[in-house]
Amino acid sequence: MSAPVKRPLWLTLCLVVVFLAGLLVRLYDLTDPPADFHPARQYHSATLARGLYAEWGGVVEGLDAGRAMVLGNSEPRIEPPIMEHLAALTYLLAGRELLWIPRLYAILFWLLGGLALAALARRAAGDWGVLIASLFYLLLPYGVSASRAFQPDPLMTALLVAGLWLLVRWWEKPTWRRALWAGLAVGAAVLAKQSVVFIAAGAFLGSVLAARGLKGALRDRQVWLMAALMAAPVLAYNFYGLTAGNLGEQYTMRFFPQLWLDPGFYLRWTRMIDGTVGILPFLLALVGLALLPRGGLRAGLLGWFAGYLVYGFVFAHHIGTHDYYQLPLIPLVALGLAAAGNALVERLLTVDARRLARLVLAGTLLAGSALALYQSYQVLKDGDYRAEPAAWRALGAAVDGDSAAVTGIFDDYGAKSIYYAGVLPTVFPSAAEVAADEAAAADFAAYFAARTEGKRFFVVADDAQAALQPWLIDHLQSTYPLILEDAVYAVYQLAP
Repeated sequence: MSAPVKRPLWLTLCLVVVFLAGLLVRLYDLTDPPADFHPARQYHSATLARGLYAEWGGVVEGLDAGRAMVLGNSEPRIEPPIMEHLAALTYLLAGRELLWIPRLYAILFWLLGGLALAALARRAAGDWGVLIASLFYLLLPYGVSASRAFQPDPLMTALLVAGLWLLVRWWEKPTWRRALWAGLAVGAAVLAKQSVVFIAAGAFLGSVLAARGLKGALRDRQVWLMAALMAAPVLAYNFYGLTAGNLGEQYTMRFFPQLWLDPGFYLRWTRMIDGTVGILPFLLALVGLALLPRGGLRAGLLGWFAGYLVYGFVFAHHIGTHDYYQLPLIPLVALGLAAAGNALVERLLTVDARRLARLVLAGTLLAGSALALYQSYQVLKDGDYRAEPAAWRALGAAVDGDSAAVTGIFDDYGAKSIYYAGVLPTVFPSAAEVAADEAAAADFAAYFAARTEGKRFFVVADDAQAALQPWLIDHLQSTYPLILEDAVYAVYQLAP
């Protein structure tokens, strides 16, 4: 494949505007607490980072350093705490704990991934394709929210895109240096979040098989170098986690092949795709992938898509319930749309009224971008969580910081209680669990007493669960005094 030609000035200016818009919309409401996107997952990372910060000598506001370390160590190591270490180190440099710092890291990684995406789109679909791919990747409303999150997914996705770009560069001109960088980038993506190993393996296999074929790939020492670099970090982490940590516990209750026979599984998966990247863009992107010329990029993207399908079947529960499991779809769909959009543009520019076609095309992209930015702005504006830290600290004071005394229902598994109140509560069974328990059906008061034995406080901090368990709320209101109430919770005293 020939090297990309120089980018025209109009495209450079457009990309500068798009990247600036993508940055500015993500910086809006930067200091709001991280409760806007999967708070349980974000506060898991925040608690872990704070524990590291305290362990390294940082002063924790409103909480004893020893307690901060205990709570941090209580968080499971789901993946290597890369983002958490970066956050804790920057807290030390800043002299205090600032939760917007890891948000800035996530934004930075996503934008850097956008540069690699633009380079890939340039190879795949020309100037208009670069613009279309960048607009989708940077301005998609779901992507704006997800790419601000304090969790490993933005870093993992950016590394995957960078890894594919480096693989394509190796495909264009195989050298030991390019093989080294490609292996390191893809290996880092898998290390950041190892569930993405199937997508990474698919992109890698697609690229190397397109370049060498099966026999040639098996004989190529550069291919073996890349494979080793991709596998070594995650294998080392797994060896450490399984022998010295509790990583084995994280692998339980992850694989549900019985769901493959459930039509609802496919419906939930489809709804997740629609709610994140959109069904229509997804289908158009698949058409775009088919339009790509043969080569390393096409093979790598088709391998990426095949790996995504495997990833979805392996994590059959999560793919239909955790929307951020769709994050690797965003760059894939962006590149597919680049190819499909470029084909449409080329057709439009062959019609007689080419000036009108250009105006219509530019106007459509501008209007779509403005709408996406407005939607993202509204989502961030409507979510105001600044009052929550003080409310949860008040809860900690009301229960004397006694974790053993607290139970309740929480919309985040108690994550904000852990982080702000320093209280690690016991989570009361969900409505589905209560409904499935014969003892609860026979005598809910006795069931409740058994489940709350030794507890002094019951916290209701999940409106959805409260609505599903009216019997629980009726029992609490008729039996126990309400001692503390806030917009985010109600606290009942079960015992003196």
